[in-house]
Amino acid sequence: MVRPALIDAGLEYQNLTENASAQSGKVTCGTMHRAKGLEFRVVILSGCTEGLLPLKAALDSASDAAEAEELLEREAHLLYVACSRARDRLLLVSGGEPTRFLQKIRAF
Repeated sequence: MVRPALIDAGLEYQNLTENASAQSGKVTCGTMHRAKGLEFRVVILSGCTEGLLPLKAALDSASDAAEAEELLEREAHLLYVACSRARDRLLLVSGGEPTRFLQKIRAF
């Protein structure tokens, strides 16, 4: 979803891997899981949309309310960790209704 847009915009990118280091002029793309423990000057999180975060299919497959609640807690924590990877700037992008995890956050 993001990589084709970067290509269309003529921007170079690299995949976030365990050994990748920031390369000047390149956008680093990866999952929120891959970003744990790293820091970036700017972070853009796309897909902060209800139904994608948390993933509706995962919630629907929960065997009971306790499992669903645990999933929600893990996903909220993952989003928090991903947001905390930004040193200077953070942009959250939603393609529809923003995820429920952002309801308590106000833009200043």
